[in-house]
Amino acid sequence: MDALLVNSSSAAARKYVISIPDDRRLATRLLRVVPPLQWLRLRGTGFKFFIHPTERIKGRLKANGFILLSRSPQGWVWSVLVFGVPGIGKANEP
Repeated sequence: MDALLVNSSSAAARKYVISIPDDRRLATRLLRVVPPLQWLRLRGTGFKFFIHPTERIKGRLKANGFILLSRSPQGWVWSVLVFGVPGIGKANEP
Protein backbone atom coordinates (compact mmCIF):
# COMPACT_ATOMS: atom_id res chain seq x y z
CA MET A 1 0.00 0.00 0.00
CA ASP A 2 2.78 2.45 0.84
CA ALA A 3 4.49 2.06 -2.53
CA LEU A 4 1.20 2.55 -4.37
CA LEU A 5 0.47 5.75 -2.43
CA VAL A 6 3.98 7.11 -2.96
CA ASN A 7 4.02 6.36 -6.70
CA SER A 8 0.49 7.53 -7.45
CA SER A 9 0.64 10.67 -5.30
CA SER A 10 4.00 11.58 -6.86
CA ALA A 11 2.25 11.59 -10.24
CA ALA A 12 -0.57 13.82 -8.96
CA ALA A 13 0.14 17.49 -9.54
CA ARG A 14 -2.59 19.26 -7.55
CA LYS A 15 -5.23 16.89 -6.19
CA TYR A 16 -5.44 13.30 -5.02
CA VAL A 17 -8.80 11.60 -4.44
CA ILE A 18 -9.18 8.19 -2.87
CA SER A 19 -12.23 6.10 -1.96
CA ILE A 20 -11.52 3.69 0.89
CA PRO A 21 -13.29 1.64 3.53
CA ASP A 22 -12.79 4.02 6.50
CA ASP A 23 -11.36 2.00 9.40
CA ARG A 24 -12.68 4.51 11.95
CA ARG A 25 -16.32 3.65 11.21
CA LEU A 26 -18.13 0.96 13.19
CA ALA A 27 -19.53 -0.84 10.14
CA THR A 28 -16.03 -1.13 8.68
CA ARG A 29 -14.67 -2.53 11.92
CA LEU A 30 -17.40 -5.16 11.89
CA LEU A 31 -16.40 -6.24 8.36
CA ARG A 32 -13.23 -7.71 9.80
CA VAL A 33 -15.26 -10.30 11.68
CA VAL A 34 -18.51 -10.57 9.68
CA PRO A 35 -19.27 -14.23 9.04
CA PRO A 36 -20.13 -13.95 5.29
CA LEU A 37 -16.79 -12.35 4.44
CA GLN A 38 -14.84 -14.66 6.74
CA TRP A 39 -16.71 -17.66 5.28
CA LEU A 40 -15.47 -16.78 1.78
CA ARG A 41 -11.91 -16.64 3.06
CA LEU A 42 -12.21 -19.90 4.99
CA ARG A 43 -13.64 -21.70 1.97
CA GLY A 44 -10.54 -20.83 0.00
CA THR A 45 -12.34 -18.83 -2.69
CA GLY A 46 -9.37 -16.53 -3.12
CA PHE A 47 -11.49 -13.51 -2.23
CA LYS A 48 -9.56 -11.06 -0.09
CA PHE A 49 -10.49 -7.71 1.32
CA PHE A 50 -8.26 -5.11 2.88
CA ILE A 51 -9.04 -2.32 5.28
CA HIS A 52 -5.95 -0.16 5.47
CA PRO A 53 -5.49 2.25 8.38
CA THR A 54 -6.99 5.58 7.36
CA GLU A 55 -4.50 7.56 9.45
CA ARG A 56 -1.59 5.77 7.79
CA ILE A 57 -2.93 6.70 4.35
CA LYS A 58 -3.39 10.32 5.43
CA GLY A 59 0.11 10.37 6.92
CA ARG A 60 1.73 8.99 3.78
CA LEU A 61 -0.03 11.58 1.60
CA LYS A 62 0.89 14.36 4.03
CA ALA A 63 4.52 13.26 3.79
CA ASN A 64 4.22 13.67 0.01
CA GLY A 65 3.07 17.28 0.41
CA PHE A 66 -0.72 16.89 0.37
CA ILE A 67 -3.27 18.17 2.88
CA LEU A 68 -6.76 16.83 3.46
CA LEU A 69 -9.30 19.14 1.82
CA SER A 70 -12.45 17.13 2.51
CA ARG A 71 -13.75 13.82 3.79
CA SER A 72 -17.13 12.60 2.67
CA PRO A 73 -18.64 9.46 4.22
CA GLN A 74 -20.44 7.32 1.63
CA GLY A 75 -22.80 4.74 3.07
CA TRP A 76 -21.83 2.80 6.17
CA VAL A 77 -18.31 1.80 5.20
CA TRP A 78 -16.73 3.94 2.50
CA SER A 79 -15.30 7.44 2.63
CA VAL A 80 -14.04 9.64 -0.15
CA LEU A 81 -10.97 11.65 0.84
CA VAL A 82 -9.87 14.62 -1.25
CA PHE A 83 -6.31 15.86 -0.81
CA GLY A 84 -4.62 18.84 -2.41
CA VAL A 85 -1.37 20.68 -2.34
CA PRO A 86 -1.22 23.62 0.09
CA GLY A 87 -2.71 26.81 -1.31
CA ILE A 88 -5.40 25.03 -3.37
CA GLY A 89 -8.81 25.00 -1.69
CA LYS A 90 -9.38 25.15 2.05
CA ALA A 91 -8.20 22.35 4.33
CA ASN A 92 -10.50 20.78 6.91
CA GLU A 93 -7.57 19.47 8.89
CA PRO A 94 -4.11 20.89 9.54
